[in-house]
Amino acid sequence: MAFIIEHITELIAGFIRRNHLEEKSKIFFISEHGSALIAKGVKNEIDTSYFKEIATDYNHRYISLDEKKFNQIKTNKNISDAIFPLDKEFSGDGKNYVIARGYNRFKELHDEFYVHDGALPEKIIVPAGYFVYSTRDSQPLIIQLIKDEYRLKVKETLKLRIANPNDRPVKNIHIDVLADGLTLAETEEKLLKEQADKNRLFEQEEVKILDNFSVSVNLAKGDRYLNIPFLDETSAFVSSQIVQENEMLLNSGLWGVGPLFYMPPTDEKSKGQLWMKELKPFQLANLDISYFFECRKYFNTLQWLDLLVSSMGFNHRIYSERQKILLISRLIPMVEPRFNLVEPAPKGTGKSFVFENMSRYVAVRSGSISPAVLFYNDARKIPGLITRYDCVVLDEAQKVKTDSSGKLTALLKSYKVNRDFPQKQYTQNHMLAFWYSSSVLCSVFTASWMQ
Repeated sequence: MAFIIEHITELIAGFIRRNHLEEKSKIFFISEHGSALIAKGVKNEIDTSYFKEIATDYNHRYISLDEKKFNQIKTNKNISDAIFPLDKEFSGDGKNYVIARGYNRFKELHDEFYVHDGALPEKIIVPAGYFVYSTRDSQPLIIQLIKDEYRLKVKETLKLRIANPNDRPVKNIHIDVLADGLTLAETEEKLLKEQADKNRLFEQEEVKILDNFSVSVNLAKGDRYLNIPFLDETSAFVSSQIVQENEMLLNSGLWGVGPLFYMPPTDEKSKGQLWMKELKPFQLANLDISYFFECRKYFNTLQWLDLLVSSMGFNHRIYSERQKILLISRLIPMVEPRFNLVEPAPKGTGKSFVFENMSRYVAVRSGSISPAVLFYNDARKIPGLITRYDCVVLDEAQKVKTDSSGKLTALLKSYKVNRDFPQKQYTQNHMLAFWYSSSVLCSVFTASWMQ
């Protein structure tokens, strides 16, 4: 069917172009409603036994009745929602009809089937389209590569940001990635999959992995483990020197490239283990703020605003000055102590994007939130998010589920007033900010968390 429509469209367009009728043509498309599918098991609200002798395989969606039965059905309120009565004066052939509404039928059928009759919306509404010639200037899409350096033989995701400066939507986008200085696009090199990398390690090859590495310490077992998310590995070996030189491994994790090799088990009781040879971090661990202070004087206010917006991952060219100021206002909870922010907006407007990508000192959470997650986990003796981050983001705040006891609400209210909570040894972070993201206006409960 799609091929036929496409072929007809090409014929019509060709005729219009050959005769130079673009500005004079008006095209109307009208579609016949066709058949409707009634799936197997759909509930039937009509008592089929009453119509057993009348309904046939051919016309079980409508039947004709004599005057007596028609009036009985017509005045029966119990079946009025399932049928539509059509008087003989309107039928056109002098007969009274009752027509099944929705997916009801006068004869019970046990398999799914297509019908061509009845009072279904798809049978009543006839789609139509009206097209006229129009010319509109279009600006090219703005395509921004979030990063332009990719490492070979490492699984990475090519991320693009596409902005449409026009006042109408884009239906289709086709992008070709060309081998123009990007090693990612070299045709002879393909990104290795997880199992392929593991197999190379098993074959005693050294494999370089680009990942967000982290280290966990298990005092009970007296050991320290390297976590490698790409390989789904949580018990790799890392030397003390690597940990000492990269302390971020113990906190939020550290992006970098590390050569790995595999140490097979030495006997039946031992287990094989991955070892990291070295780590080359490329994530900024230390910030020279004085350098930024010095550079600031070479920018005027608008230029510096553009720089801030670009550093957040947005294209400053497509936003007005007011929109840019609104964008950077999302950064206030990250730099201003005790600044709480609520941002209600539709989905897909980048409410949580900034916080998920800008700073390792921000925790983004959604769904269920408990006192143990925010404050202190008594069972595991682990401090909560409030003690470990500068800003806590509650994404989709209108859907956040709290404990039924009301303990979390009480703790939050107390913390907002006193910047304190029962576990005294973990109250040092009294400057933490909250940021609430919501697809609708926040409820009274959510608003009560703000002071």
